[in-house]
Amino acid sequence: WDDYLKPDDWRAHPEWMAMDENGKRRDFTARPAGVKYCTTNPELVKAFAEGVIKWLDEHPAWHGASISPADGGDFCKCPECMKLVRPDPHGNPSYSLNILKFYSDVAKIVGQKYPDRPLSGYVYYNYMYPPTQPVKMEPNVWLVMAGLNYYGFGLYKPVYKEEFPRVVEGWLRLTKNFNYHNYGTWMRSFNGAPLPTAREILKLEIPTVAKFGGKGVDMVGLGAWGVGAPTNYIYAKLMWNAKTDVDNTYEEWLRLAYGPGYEPMRKLLDMIEERFSAYKAAESPQYRGHMYEMNYEKVEAIYLP
Repeated sequence: WDDYLKPDDWRAHPEWMAMDENGKRRDFTARPAGVKYCTTNPELVKAFAEGVIKWLDEHPAWHGASISPADGGDFCKCPECMKLVRPDPHGNPSYSLNILKFYSDVAKIVGQKYPDRPLSGYVYYNYMYPPTQPVKMEPNVWLVMAGLNYYGFGLYKPVYKEEFPRVVEGWLRLTKNFNYHNYGTWMRSFNGAPLPTAREILKLEIPTVAKFGGKGVDMVGLGAWGVGAPTNYIYAKLMWNAKTDVDNTYEEWLRLAYGPGYEPMRKLLDMIEERFSAYKAAESPQYRGHMYEMNYEKVEAIYLP
């Protein structure tokens, strides 16, 4: 959100900025990459849309533009914005209606000049769950789901595995302009520990998105090919054909990679997957950053045995 309006605009229009819980407008000049606006303010919407149009004018070769919020929280808590806040399925405040309204309000203005250049926006963090009521989206808006709760093997957790098809279907009832993006088989830090191939997650994610009519996926694999290659290989196959047989592809990869070492390597990887999935399934569903780090606790519980 710091691409289209700048600190000079913020200083000139403090009423455009997100309000905190004490009724004060936030000051983001010290950390502009985290800026949040009052998204129900019509003048803010107009100025933001004009910034997007200017950016598209200056970048004629670009397919479209992102209108996603900056990362993190601090969304506006003014009375108008709070009217749109609803509890998500886990009882936490959801800003999905706020963000969807903002996307459509901006897209309607931008679309008057650039109807064929899509505006993409994440549905993520505390706006990752679809609203329960119908919402009319402008045709030039594309949603990209980044399910923060599902990062770092979160889909091993029963509550998230069970809800995943409903969440994807909910977004696709809202709009067919939908892509899926995830760090589902990724750890921010894994310190050399071989991560599981996560076949149950691979069987769930891309096939579910395809089943309900999603248009595309953008999956984060593992840069350490020594331990991440089977996951990366299966991801690539699924992105080409969502009906790929994950178990057969896993077997194929093991045999091609390890030859006569196939059996002991399969046993090792299966042990890691079994213990890792059990560890994550017992973990709290409440988001915490350390869940995506390989720490001593995980090493002792999963790998030491």
